[in-house]
Amino acid sequence: MVLRYIYGELKNKPIIGVKEVAKFLGVSSASTFEILNRLVNKKLLRRIERRGYILTPCGAKIAEKLVFTHRVVEYVFFKVFGMSPSCACELATYIDYLIDLRSANEAFKFFDFPRRCPCNKEIPRIQMVNEE
Repeated sequence: MVLRYIYGELKNKPIIGVKEVAKFLGVSSASTFEILNRLVNKKLLRRIERRGYILTPCGAKIAEKLVFTHRVVEYVFFKVFGMSPSCACELATYIDYLIDLRSANEAFKFFDFPRRCPCNKEIPRIQMVNEE
């Protein structure tokens, strides 16, 4: 969830701070700092001293796949179950991490490669997608 959030935020700005992530998560800055440092240790984020964090190339790839899966799951809930965009997005947040990339890709192909999720956010194109 943190990588997905940072991925989205970094589309609009060059760096993200601890306070922004803490506000998103609804937890203290100290707890957020620990979470972010774990992601730094896993080489998914890079800390820019006294400024904030950016995604590493590896972190960006993983985040993009997480965003892809989230938005495809959201699309499935919207199309199959007729959920509102906000409800589909919220429910997708609870289960998107459980869905493997191959299954998300199959759903993406099934729905004819939609460009946007129900919330009107772009569904990233990942290398696995096979638009034949």
